[in-house]
Amino acid sequence: TTQAFYDFTAQQLQLTGLKLTTEARGQALPADETKLTLTTDAVLKFPAQQYQLSKLKLLAALHGEQLPGKQVNAALDANVTLDLKQGSLRVDPLKLQAWNVKIQGSLQGQGLLTTPRFSGELTVPGFSARELLNQLGAEALNTADKQALTAVSANVAFSASTAGAELTKLAATLDQTQISGKASISNFSHPAYRFQLAANDIDADRYLPPAATTSA
Repeated sequence: TTQAFYDFTAQQLQLTGLKLTTEARGQALPADETKLTLTTDAVLKFPAQQYQLSKLKLLAALHGEQLPGKQVNAALDANVTLDLKQGSLRVDPLKLQAWNVKIQGSLQGQGLLTTPRFSGELTVPGFSARELLNQLGAEALNTADKQALTAVSANVAFSASTAGAELTKLAATLDQTQISGKASISNFSHPAYRFQLAANDIDADRYLPPAATTSA
């Protein structure tokens, strides 16, 4: 469903309140039942090859025995600008949520039709890895400190091309531990990896199984 306005002089199509819903079932799908709902406003400038999607929201609900936790509910929010003449892409802001994890940031692309290059920055606000594992249907963690793995967050800046990818900035928190550094992969066909990481402090005892108790 949508409201459409076409300007024949400018050869421009404007879609307001676009809503597209798809429900699918079948063995060839990654889930037994899949429902996708897309809403957005769009401006498509055909001569200039410029396309804008504003207030884009994509909701995905997947159910199936093969999925972690037997179901996945995810939401994507973004504003997207695509310029094919310039070969550029901009997604800002970009927000993604699945399970109890939220990701927000921005993405830029250049040379899309020649030599694609992408860069961006993503932030993962604090979340509980214990809760995430529970939602994924994994076995509960048995650690000496029951509060271990309940405070995880990260901020990364990245760049990527057909030749390689690089984390130009990594700043992460794991409970009381601060982790920083950068990493890269070059030449995907014969990859070479480089890491430069630093952690200020870690108490490994927190993550070990509880000490066995004995009775006299």
